[in-house]
Order: sequence, then structure tokens, then C-alpha cells
Amino acid sequence: IYERRLAALERPSIKDEVVELIENVLDSLIEDYCPEKEYPENWNLTSFCDELRIVYLFNLKFTDEDIPKLTRESLKTRVLDMVMTIYRQKEQAYGEEIMRQLERYAVLSTIDRFWRDHLAEMDELRTGIGLRAYHGGMGKPIDIYKKEAFSIFEKMIGAIDKEAVGLVYKLQ
Repeated sequence: IYERRLAALERPSIKDEVVELIENVLDSLIEDYCPEKEYPENWNLTSFCDELRIVYLFNLKFTDEDIPKLTRESLKTRVLDMVMTIYRQKEQAYGEEIMRQLERYAVLSTIDRFWRDHLAEMDELRTGIGLRAYHGGMGKPIDIYKKEAFSIFEKMIGAIDKEAVGLVYKLQ
């Protein structure tokens, strides 16, 4: 977290990192809503399209004939082309300098907000683990704390990425 924040502060441009985040968030959405071992007809495309609308601000529609032909790769290619086109149009409209400032603001404000929340959540977890240990029977408190803290941290990283990408698309 500190490395990401420092990079956003010190580098003249974080465009490469933002473009990587755009793709990583898309990969995560595809992973969540389009399971590899499922047929495309069983994918949760409604929720996937809702998430695309929330994060990337664009509407994706499928016809009934399109769905059986879909693969995860073709879906990623199609969506990534669209979101990168929107990104480039926004960059052209605002200019490179303003776009870099928007990216920096999106990344820094998101990291700061989520990190503060994460620290508060860790305090609550520590208190909760202490109470569980007091009642006993749940294993070593330090092991439980490490496992749950790591899980919470991973969720926070994913949420930061998604929120930062969403902000890049929403900020004007």
C-alpha cells in the first residue's frame, strides 16, 4: 500500500499503472461473474453488465444468439477494447496533463480512504479476537488474527483497485 501510494505521489505519470488496473479489474469481474468451468448461458451476465456500468460507465448488451458463442477471452477482448476506447477519448477530451492529475487524485484518495477504514477494521478484529480467545475453543488467537487480517487485506486491495478505476472513469 505504501509503495503504491508513494509511486502515485512521486512519478510524473501513473498512466501505465492505471491501465494495468483497468485490465486487472476487468479480469476480476470476469472471474467473479463468468466462471471458467461454466457454460456462457450460466454466467451471471446481468450482474457483470451492471458492474461494467458502475465501474466503467458503459452499457454492454448481449443478444440471445451472442451468448452461446462467448468465451472468457472473447468477452475480455470485447470489453477491454471498449473501456480503453472510452479511456482514450477521455484522455483526448481533457488533455494529458489533466488526465494524469485525475488519475493521481483517483488513486491517492482511494488508497487513503480505504487504508484508514482498514486500520479501523484491524482494531475491531483485534478486539474481536481477544473476546473469542476469552471464550476459548477457537484455536490460537494470533493464528486466527493473521488469517482473518490477510483475508481482509486482500479484499481491501481488490476494492481499492475497483474504486480507483471507477473514479478515473467518473471524475471530470
